[in-house]
Amino acid sequence: MAAVGFLLTRYVVASSLRTDIDIEAFLVAEAPMLVVGLGLSVAGVVLTVGPQRPAYVRTIVGWCLAGVAGTGLVVGLTVAGNVLTAGSMPGPRASFVPRVLLGGAVGGTLTGVYAARAAVQRRSLADRTDRLTVLNRLLRHEVLNKLTVIRGYADLEHPDSAERVRRNTDRIESAIDHAGVLARDDRAATTLDLTEMAARAVEAADGRYPETDVTLDSATEPVTVWGSDQLDIVLAHLIDNAVEHGEGESVRVTVGADETSGWVSVADDGPGLPAEQQAALRSGTLPTFDDPATGFGLTITRLLVDEAEGELSTSVDDGTTVSASFRRVYDDTPDGVSRDHLAAAGAASLVAGAAMGLVYSATTGSIPVIGALYGAENAVVGWTTHQFHSVVFGLGFVAAVSHPRFRGAISGTGACVAAGVAYGLLLAALAAGVVMPLWLQAIGIPATVPNVSAVGVASHALWGAVLSATFEAWQYWRG
Repeated sequence: MAAVGFLLTRYVVASSLRTDIDIEAFLVAEAPMLVVGLGLSVAGVVLTVGPQRPAYVRTIVGWCLAGVAGTGLVVGLTVAGNVLTAGSMPGPRASFVPRVLLGGAVGGTLTGVYAARAAVQRRSLADRTDRLTVLNRLLRHEVLNKLTVIRGYADLEHPDSAERVRRNTDRIESAIDHAGVLARDDRAATTLDLTEMAARAVEAADGRYPETDVTLDSATEPVTVWGSDQLDIVLAHLIDNAVEHGEGESVRVTVGADETSGWVSVADDGPGLPAEQQAALRSGTLPTFDDPATGFGLTITRLLVDEAEGELSTSVDDGTTVSASFRRVYDDTPDGVSRDHLAAAGAASLVAGAAMGLVYSATTGSIPVIGALYGAENAVVGWTTHQFHSVVFGLGFVAAVSHPRFRGAISGTGACVAAGVAYGLLLAALAAGVVMPLWLQAIGIPATVPNVSAVGVASHALWGAVLSATFEAWQYWRG
């Protein structure tokens, strides 16, 4: 999506600007397309480094590409029709095709945003409907039926009557607890330590099942994930299910993590989860009918994991292992740059770009050369594209320092500013020193490779310092 916006914008500018165009005409006729196209590229970068779920991103990008393909097909058919009817190729302005394609890309992107948000709303409504359906079944099977049994045994004088009444009232009490879980609609996303949560679940299970060996194999360090504040119920249900359906006397709870997710699994040595229940857990579909004999624990587990945007998986091999994986959390935000940090990165990039541009304008006056990369050696195009480059590279810097591999080493204002300066010097050597002159040569403008100057190095170092210091100041201001 970022590449589509960038390439189409480059061709729109290169094919539409004339050397004799004045600034007023450019601002009215061409600048909006330049801003829209570069904005589409920035949006693609934001989707790449941001915290959005992959399905959300895929929907938007898919619609963007569909918009380009659809408008391209219409243009192609129009041109082909003119050729067939007129016998010659029409001669529209050279900028016509990239303008139409860019419009299709933007239109597709806006449609994708609407479709992605609608999908989130549909999922929320489907989860709510599933909860109400399970709640209805739970009350019908576990409360109404058990009350009928209790009434029947209450009128009998039988040695087992008291025990049967007690067992059925326990089922009703459990059903009421489950109903409370399903009825809650105020579960907010929060951060959870899977290791601590699993330890509590194992300790509670030891009290419920003293004859069963419930052991915990946890990660050496805390595993923090993003999820619902009732995910401890997930572990309790998984352990209960493993104990009740296992044939041996051991249940193993394992906590682990990788770069993008934290996971917890519960394994038993029983005969294996039936294929129907495995399919229901994997697909996330609610069974048409629940078997009261198997209980509602796994169904409720699936609903809670879905609500936390997690994933469930099962495997059967000398027993059953059910695993739940959740999004990793770094500095109290899910994996990816948070929306607040993205906004701060954009603002800091514009400030840093302005500072660097002023230095270039005062010393070398080379800002218009940046516009030449896009086909127009023009000060307005130069400043616009320069700020675009600043935002893209600024988002890249914030994404890098937010990554878990670097976050521990880059802590504090001094370290962040030093990293920003180093990042600016890297851009001076590679982007400005090699990529830019090669790009100029490719479009027919003489340039030496590498193109490294004292002004270029100093201005890029200034850009990195201003970017990182502004970003750090924003974080300090936000507390």
